Amino acid sequence: MVEDGFEDVRQMARVNGVPTQGMGIRKQRGANAVAVAKAVRAQLDEIRKTLPADMELAINFDSTLFIEQSVHEIELELVLAVILTALVCWLFLGSFSTTLNVILAIPMSLFGTIAVIYFLGFTLNTFTLLALALAVGIVVDDAIMVLENIVRHAEIGKGRVRAAIEGTKEITFSAFSATLAVVAISIPVVFMQGVIGKFFLQFGITLCVAVLLSYLEAVTLAPARCSQILDVSREHRSRVGRRVDDSFRLVSGKYYGLLRKALRRPGTILAGAGVVFVLSLVVLKAMPSEFVPSQDQSRLMLRVQTAVGSDIKETDKLFREIEKVVQNRPEVQRSFVVVGGFGSGNVSSGVVFVTLVPPHERKVTQAEFAGILRQKLNSIPGVRAVVQDLSQAGFTAQRGFPIEFSIRGSDWKTLERLSREVTSKLEASGLAVDVDTDYRLGVPELRVLPDRARCADLGVSVDDVATVINSLVGGVRIGKFNSGGRRVDVRERLMADQRTRPEDLA
Repeated sequence: MVEDGFEDVRQMARVNGVPTQGMGIRKQRGANAVAVAKAVRAQLDEIRKTLPADMELAINFDSTLFIEQSVHEIELELVLAVILTALVCWLFLGSFSTTLNVILAIPMSLFGTIAVIYFLGFTLNTFTLLALALAVGIVVDDAIMVLENIVRHAEIGKGRVRAAIEGTKEITFSAFSATLAVVAISIPVVFMQGVIGKFFLQFGITLCVAVLLSYLEAVTLAPARCSQILDVSREHRSRVGRRVDDSFRLVSGKYYGLLRKALRRPGTILAGAGVVFVLSLVVLKAMPSEFVPSQDQSRLMLRVQTAVGSDIKETDKLFREIEKVVQNRPEVQRSFVVVGGFGSGNVSSGVVFVTLVPPHERKVTQAEFAGILRQKLNSIPGVRAVVQDLSQAGFTAQRGFPIEFSIRGSDWKTLERLSREVTSKLEASGLAVDVDTDYRLGVPELRVLPDRARCADLGVSVDDVATVINSLVGGVRIGKFNSGGRRVDVRERLMADQRTRPEDLA
């Protein structure tokens, strides 16, 4: 029977205890997440104008905010890298003209790299910006090499143009060798396999392109600038510059003395270098390692599982207790609760999105607060809560946990046994928390075996018995009739009548 009527409640949602309707928006593969988020916010602003005064439309969770923050941080680091590089070049080179000549190599190389990666289909994301930030200190190397040789020719009395031509010609091959050495170090990243290779492909290509363009800039534009603005005189050196020169001369003298002593004992120096190398390997092995460290993004997700077979009302009752625990914490800014699974339709489970106040406004870190919630929520009878760090979700497997194991095979019972063994061993090891499995036992069932002989004697078919039993336990409806102008379901009428017994239906 097909009925046009009300559907049973299978899911509920609340924000800070207030009933709400939630909708999730995901970008398509290859789309820019930040651009999609900005377009969604613009559409929401337009929709708000059409809503009644007592209706609120708000964004509960936006993961692109952290993408924008990370990109802005890298952009800031990129600017700081340029400033610090300029300062170091000025301290060592000694004049404004030579410093300006080297510093101009940075935007030429970086902007050229941005143009190349644009035509390659890349974007200014975390990895490409990181490569550009690292390239700032590298792209000036070729320009400094060429500039130093040009200055040497200028100091012996040659004109600017002649010094630029001859100085560049002498150093071209050496600069090219140094550039290829840097590229040889970076190029293996491009050919890495697996998940790491997917992330670092753009990083490796961006870095290699920046280094190659820096060489091209050093042997073309840098000599051209030197032929016009190079100043090798020390007459206009400032007081700070003169003090820096005196300091470098002092350091150079001490280094010369140490170098003479070291060259007298080459065996000792080489043995010491070998010891340092071995110790570095020991330290490297002892250091903990991880793919992506957790970040305090002031957001957590709780996966909550109640007893299998619980109805939506029982599940909602437990979730209200969870909401009390979460909202009573001063670290929590907002909670978004979805009762009844999250896209799965399982009424015995649900999720809670917890937004924390900024880190400087709370006394505990996100990881410490996750431990507090884990302890308090799992102490509620009938609740199993797993705390998930959403900063790891973009770098891990399907369910978003830092470590996941996939057990596959053709024998279901064997898979079930192995799943329980792996889960129990991980919990017993004490090295893992929030151990969870996506395998769930089915809802408790009651099997009814009708007495076919007695049914035949009574003239009742097995299909009739199945229909009646299904109607009594909440399955299909067996019919309707009119009562006082209202259509009444037969199953509802029979179950509401205390005088009607199930056996009377047979």
